[in-house]
Amino acid sequence: MEIRFGEDGEILVRLPGVLRGYWRQPVLTAEVLHDAWLRTGDLGELRDGCLVVTGRIEELIVLSNGEKVSPEIVEGAITRDPLFRQAMVVGDGQPRLSALAVVDPVELAHLARGLGLDPSATGLLKRPEVRRAALVRIARALGDHPRAVRVQALRLLPEPWTIEDGLVTPTRKLRRAVLRERFAAALAAVRDETAAPERSLSASPAGPP
Repeated sequence: MEIRFGEDGEILVRLPGVLRGYWRQPVLTAEVLHDAWLRTGDLGELRDGCLVVTGRIEELIVLSNGEKVSPEIVEGAITRDPLFRQAMVVGDGQPRLSALAVVDPVELAHLARGLGLDPSATGLLKRPEVRRAALVRIARALGDHPRAVRVQALRLLPEPWTIEDGLVTPTRKLRRAVLRERFAAALAAVRDETAAPERSLSASPAGPP
């Protein structure tokens, strides 16, 4: 079997026995085959000689500058920080990414005490200083990623996303459409924050010629 990657990082495979096309459906055939290479729909990369699947091509986020970002890679980096149990990033058509993140209560208490706050105080996740500190930790987690992969706005959530509430699959993958619907108001708020710098620039009066 031969493997290569498309321009978007999609895994393409070629091997004996791969389908030659769909019967009398040339358009559908052209969508999945290119010069005998099968488009898998999976994103991936080689790590130490091993093929690693990093996401699905239909889940790619396209920022307003045309940069394409795999959300699963970003979310994986974020959740390596113990403060964040789960995360979902969004940003289609926006200048920067924004995120929802479920926090670990023990790590949140440590963070609050470090900021001089009472860990048992109500509304802790909405405190600006807590959000800023969380964004700093996300920036640190994404330090090795390209500059375009930067989370500008964030909403912190206390309750984990579970199979029972329909927010993740049995294999713990995010049900993105369900999450977007469930947290529509929070996502609208972070989108506004992400777009605010561009709006302020476009609204600024022009300087002298």
